[in-house]
Amino acid sequence: MPRHEYFIFVINSDPRVGTIKNLDDAFADYWMLNEGMALQGKYPPKLELALSNKSGDMVTDFIDNIHKVVLVSEKARAILEQAGLGPELVEFLPFTLKDRKRKKVAEPYFIANALQSFDCFDWDRSKYNLYPNKRKVVSTSLSKLYVLEDKVPKDALFFRLGELKNRILIRSDLLETLKAAGCTGISVAAMGEPLP
Repeated sequence: MPRHEYFIFVINSDPRVGTIKNLDDAFADYWMLNEGMALQGKYPPKLELALSNKSGDMVTDFIDNIHKVVLVSEKARAILEQAGLGPELVEFLPFTLKDRKRKKVAEPYFIANALQSFDCFDWDRSKYNLYPNKRKVVSTSLSKLYVLEDKVPKDALFFRLGELKNRILIRSDLLETLKAAGCTGISVAAMGEPLP
């Protein structure tokens, strides 16, 4: 049986798409999202996030943001859960989305906090810079990603790169399911594609 391909979530280049730019100011323990740590008890009960006035006004199923956090609509969350991504694999943290006019969007939205990570970074083929004197990738320097597919469990659908936990990957079959269901705003790059 052939292995699936993997894609990394990236910033959406479509200028029409709405973007959230203040996620890091939204709550004190935001940093835990970059590490894939569960936020139970540390997540605000009524989080509101608004699309930036400097972004597009299109509200999509996957909300773009500069923080590499995956933000999804109720429709997308349901598809992820139907694929088998239960609470032990992904923590869905609810928030209220406001459009550029600061009006609440009717549909519920969620942060999809991937809790699994796998050390699968292909050090030989990926393009990146390291911190001085450390074998740790500088996140902003990652310009091309390859993973060692034999290091990824066969059932992994949505997970973090172990060596760079703020980067989330999705398996090709789940990505196709989301696209076939008409989910909008998905922005990913294939292995080896230049990263924005």
